[in-house]
Amino acid sequence: MKKIILIFLFVLATLIIPNISGNNISEIKPIKGDELEVGVDAVDFNLRDFYNDNNYYSLSDFEGKVLLLDLMASWCGPCQASMPEMVKLHEFLIDTGKFEIISIGVDQSEPRSDLEWFDETFGIAWPMSQDHDGAIGSDSFSSVYGTGYVPSYYIVTPDRKISYANVGWEGLEIVLLEVMKVMDITDAEAPVFHYYYDSMEAGDQAELSILNNAIDFKVNVTDNNLVESVKAEISIDGVYYATPKLSRVDNVQWAGKIGVFPIDLYDAKKVDIKLIATDYYNNSKAYTSKSFDVTFVEDDVKPTINLGKGTHFLNDELNKIYFELNAKDDYAIRSASVLEYSSEDATAVEHQMEKEGAGIYSLNIEYDLSINLHSYHYEFKIVDLGHNVIISPIAVDFQGEPPEEGFLPININFFIFALVAIPIMKKLKKL
Repeated sequence: MKKIILIFLFVLATLIIPNISGNNISEIKPIKGDELEVGVDAVDFNLRDFYNDNNYYSLSDFEGKVLLLDLMASWCGPCQASMPEMVKLHEFLIDTGKFEIISIGVDQSEPRSDLEWFDETFGIAWPMSQDHDGAIGSDSFSSVYGTGYVPSYYIVTPDRKISYANVGWEGLEIVLLEVMKVMDITDAEAPVFHYYYDSMEAGDQAELSILNNAIDFKVNVTDNNLVESVKAEISIDGVYYATPKLSRVDNVQWAGKIGVFPIDLYDAKKVDIKLIATDYYNNSKAYTSKSFDVTFVEDDVKPTINLGKGTHFLNDELNKIYFELNAKDDYAIRSASVLEYSSEDATAVEHQMEKEGAGIYSLNIEYDLSINLHSYHYEFKIVDLGHNVIISPIAVDFQGEPPEEGFLPININFFIFALVAIPIMKKLKKL
């Protein structure tokens, strides 16, 4: 009984003890404050500089700026996970002179060395403080701004209003939009394209990559403030492909990939690419690349066969061969087929195989029961992107001879035998 109670207490403990190292936002911090709401006045503070005890930060130090308050702890998994995007946010906006972040370690019992590790690990380039009594009046910072959870975030406008409050990091784009809403910036100029990989000389596959069945985009775009999105439009011989937005690499570069059929791309007479960049003030700029084809890509290497065989299936109802093929090519396989040769005709009959997956093909060929397939032979024929052809003989695993013409299948013969033999055996038994 004692063992059962101990197991129950252990399970109960695992359910109620908070996980302070996982990637969730339910990590308890020491003090729950007033949970300031959007629209209220921000409460001024006097936070001690983490690296200079003689220096303090207050709202007046960020006069005319949008301020992001970051309530965090070094042991908090989500705090750590959000840092790379926070660093990007700071890099994007710091040059405007109208934005700043301050990180506040709200766990007063946390060792100083842990916060130092956090700072050095993630390269914090903005003010940092550890909560302390006297940060707001005689109380701690958390007594007013605390939410009960880390990380928590507030955006304070230049006129000292709370414009955003949230538990947990919502992502770079969302927080960036919230900041841009309250920044005192006007922008009527569209983004500018500075560099785009579209030279496409022989051997240059920086933009178009047939090898990974995709078109790779890399483009440098700048704006007076910040580019919100870059999307691509591509047409291959007038047929448009789906074009997701490109991803931001840094302040300037964007990159993306669109999956295409390499055969369509290789055979295209005309490929057109258009890029459209839009900033956060809905100013857009379009860039159209020159038309080009990619047939200069050399493909003089033949495909190879990893596995290829045929299996013969024979019974009283079936006479067929099942072919399996696993082939590989540096670029793409156009087609795979089986060439069939009978003893009576030296001309091959070509049967197209069905594609099952990447490089995997199959085919069933069925025959009349009377046909003896031992006199047949077969070959695989594979054609790749550059029209290189490989023909390879197929080893067929034959299961047996087909029944002779006019001979009844074995189960029918057995049935007839049973009809005749059973009555005779019964009579003999009576004798």
